[in-house]
Amino acid sequence: MHDVTIKFVESAKNVLISYGYFMEHLWHVDDVHFLCEQRGWPELNREEAKSIFIIFSELYDGELGMTWAKLEQATQVYLAQSGRIAQMAQPRSMSAERIEQLMDND
Repeated sequence: MHDVTIKFVESAKNVLISYGYFMEHLWHVDDVHFLCEQRGWPELNREEAKSIFIIFSELYDGELGMTWAKLEQATQVYLAQSGRIAQMAQPRSMSAERIEQLMDND
């Protein structure tokens, strides 16, 4: 089943590329799991990791795109918002006001 999914994703990427979309890298929940592991943060299940991408999209920067730093920020916001980590340092390059806004949107 995994091979079928990979082939489907590759096929979808190829269709988007043929229409002019840049699709060299797709973000995946495994990227969130890797980040949590590297930072020593709590393990997240697949659904929790998927919900981080909602915050991730809010942090989109047209000049930089979707970066590892933005994924880290989104994960920190999620972990703080869900009470998984009470004392988390402020994410890099995100104001405390913006984090509060994201947390208030619950």
